[in-house]
Amino acid sequence: MADIKGGEFLGGVVVGALIGAALGLMFAPQRGEETRQLVKEKGAELKEKVGKKAEELVASGREAIKEGAGQVVSAIKRGKAEVTEES
Repeated sequence: MADIKGGEFLGGVVVGALIGAALGLMFAPQRGEETRQLVKEKGAELKEKVGKKAEELVASGREAIKEGAGQVVSAIKRGKAEVTEES
């Protein structure tokens, strides 16, 4: 699971939630008004979950970019130092 990318995971969560909601609606004997209310509530829950996951992914991405940028800066400094020593 560690090698699954965040976007793929999020997509799987969304698809799974939609399939689960659709199956729940198909097999639940309710009036139309109750079903619409349920869809509205589940949609709000899903929106909240997706929003939280998106925020986590953005934070994770920012951290990875900072880490990568630090490694690039370090590599450039080492390269400059080696060039200076050879001169």
